[in-house]
Amino acid sequence: MNIEHAISEIILMVPELKKEMKKVGTEKNAFVVIGIFTKHIKYFVENKFSERYSKSLSLMNIIHKKGDSCLRNAVEQIFIYSLDLLLFSCDTSEKKSFIKGIPKDLYMVYIHQISRSAL
Repeated sequence: MNIEHAISEIILMVPELKKEMKKVGTEKNAFVVIGIFTKHIKYFVENKFSERYSKSLSLMNIIHKKGDSCLRNAVEQIFIYSLDLLLFSCDTSEKKSFIKGIPKDLYMVYIHQISRSAL
């Protein structure tokens, strides 16, 4: 998956990002695209749109699995590092639900980064 394909998948999932993604699409900057998508996932979490953030987490996992190296790096550097912030913005019950909704592969990357940063 390249950046253009990722942008089109994100727009299908979150149509309200179409205008913002189209502006960024000309730059082809994976870090900006993943940053915008991460910010929107945070919005879904804060407003308790569990179905929307669940689907968005699944898409983020697909982007990480099937994306080119630039997209994978962006997911790891932007989204994975923001998971702590996302988790701290949830109340206890929502936090449990959010953690359960994180795809296993992404959660393992998160755990790996936490353990690596603790060394």
